Amino acid sequence: MKNLIVSILLCFSTPLISQESSAKILTMGVPCDKTQNVFNILEEAKEGLLFSGGGLIAEATTRQVYPTATMVFVNQETGNWSVIASFGDGTSCLIMPGKNFTPYSGKQPWDEEKDGL
Repeated sequence: MKNLIVSILLCFSTPLISQESSAKILTMGVPCDKTQNVFNILEEAKEGLLFSGGGLIAEATTRQVYPTATMVFVNQETGNWSVIASFGDGTSCLIMPGKNFTPYSGKQPWDEEKDGL
């Protein structure tokens, strides 16, 4: 479990970004472990499941696409949150950790652009 936490800290190094077009493809390492080990860390952080859905992730070197169960966990007291992708083989990966979670009920970002014209 401590190895996963160390991996999380190491993954904050600068990702490689493809500059070939206006769309960006990030090549980055994300920490992965057995799903139960990842869930144990989320439980220790008191992050609860906020929402989940199906997702797809493309592997960086082969571009092979894998289906995932994608979940967002939040500790609403501390504002910390995590995006987790779980695979059918019992592995889960921390796609992104975050902080300062707050519910949002304002205008959508694309509405702000339209209002500014």
